[in-house]
This record gives sequence, structure tokens and C-alpha cells, in this order.
Amino acid sequence: MSPVHAGAEAIQRDCGTRSAALTCLMTTPSGTFRMRARLIGQRSDPQAVIAAITDRSGVVHVWFIGRDLLEAGLGACASRPARRDRVWAWTSEEPAGRSLMVARASPSFEVLELDWTGVGAFLAEGRAEARAAAAVRR
Repeated sequence: MSPVHAGAEAIQRDCGTRSAALTCLMTTPSGTFRMRARLIGQRSDPQAVIAAITDRSGVVHVWFIGRDLLEAGLGACASRPARRDRVWAWTSEEPAGRSLMVARASPSFEVLELDWTGVGAFLAEGRAEARAAAAVRR
């Protein structure tokens, strides 16, 4: 296992919950690059999602994104993106398929393009897990 995967795996182990590995595109002031992302849910905060993004040099960048923002972004268009503070999410419809775009403006403007279906499946799994946990508490 590479050090990069070990870092993302360590984040997942610490959170102790589900994850989804996705190929993504990251657009930064330096250009657009194909990268790997792992979406990781957290049991301690079910509303938070960690995106561990591995760049070409093996560095893992960590974004914290609200589950509600991702959910809203799956149904939002580019002209009316879902927004929380300095982070936006929307669905892009391209001939190659749908993507979920997540943009942040801090410290510089960066856009993460994720597979729409993969994100949707990850979020659906989280909703099912939350329903099951609520049923056990009753």
C-alpha cells in the first residue's frame, strides 16, 4: 500500500464508517488534473463528509463538505448552485454524463468534479445507515 493510500485509509479508520473511492478532476489555478478522491462519512458527525483527494505527487488534500450541501448539489444547476459559506455545489450535464461539481474559494478557487452517480450512491448509503441507527435507538 502506498503512503498516500495509507493516509486516506488512516482517515477512514479514524472515522470508522463508510467510504467511496472515485476518480475525479480537480481544477486549480495551475490547471485541471485527474486525481483520486475518497469520500468518507463520520459516525461522530453524520452531517460531515471528508473528501480525501490524492494528487499526482501523492499528497492527500482534505476537504470537509456538509452532507446537506452535497445532497442539494445533486439537484442544483450551475446557474443556481447550492451554497454554504465559500463552498458551492451543482450538477453539470455533459455529453459524457452527469458530474457533481464542488467549488471552494479558500485559499484559492478550486473545483472538484465527481461522478454524480457515485456521490449519490455514497449519500444513499449514509441515509440508510442513519435510518438503521435511528430504528435501533427506538
